Amino acid sequence: MATASAALGMILTKRHFNLSTDLKTVVVLNVEFWAHGMSPSVNTLLGKEEPAASAGSIGTLSSTNHQRVTVALEALTEGLVPFVEGKLRVIYRERWVQTAMGSFRDDRTRRSDDGASIVWDAQSLLTVMWDQWNAIFRHDLTHSERSLVSELREYRNKWAHQQPFDFDDTFRILDSTRRLLEAVKATNVYLVRDEKNNLIESYVAEQVNTQLQRTAFKRNKWWVIIVYSFCCMMLIFFMLVYGNKATPAVVAATLLLFIYLIYQQVRMDPPLLYGPRECNRCHRIVYRRNCPYCQPEE
Repeated sequence: MATASAALGMILTKRHFNLSTDLKTVVVLNVEFWAHGMSPSVNTLLGKEEPAASAGSIGTLSSTNHQRVTVALEALTEGLVPFVEGKLRVIYRERWVQTAMGSFRDDRTRRSDDGASIVWDAQSLLTVMWDQWNAIFRHDLTHSERSLVSELREYRNKWAHQQPFDFDDTFRILDSTRRLLEAVKATNVYLVRDEKNNLIESYVAEQVNTQLQRTAFKRNKWWVIIVYSFCCMMLIFFMLVYGNKATPAVVAATLLLFIYLIYQQVRMDPPLLYGPRECNRCHRIVYRRNCPYCQPEE
């Protein structure tokens, strides 16, 4: 078990998942944990303590990818405001608001009521950082952080246009947000880290559940085929040995019937609906593959 935990922890620390290899390994290793009655969290696998819930955090752990991206952008705004605004004040002093407003097209909606500051959001912060990079931010951040700024601007535009996010996009947004917040030494980076860990746990748990269901279905299917084959052979045997009135037509009809039943079992695909089960996100009993409570739009 220690070897499985170490291998799974190494995969979860990677920035980019190769779903064709890493995910398969994660699922296989997690099946081992589930077989032993264990359900380790990501923090446990990485050798970290579980963080205590914070009363002042931004919401709770989200269930859908779009909600997770929303949490990431809110945390990004909260973490970048002190850094960006502080740098602007140091360089431009009393002209910092006017200088920052030059990056916006809708400048009238960005000023505060008294005109002495700016109403920040993720898009305005990232835009100012991009426009003022050479003048201000390149002295404290590297080219890697500049790439993160550009990347997050694109994802924020997709979020604003209500475009869907799959697991890869959501994981990348959360990880890029975490890296940028860590670079500016933001105090709320734990929010994004917890959200990312929750995303990995939910995704792996869903894949493990699917794999277990498929394995159980295949195992039961072959048991049914064996039973059909045994019954077919025994029935034909008794018809030939003890049933003097059995004609070749009856024997052939019985044999064809069982061959058809066996063929139906062989070609049967795993069901898409697995019946009553507990959702690993909201812990409610659901009857579909996707939970209608925590995944209403997916």
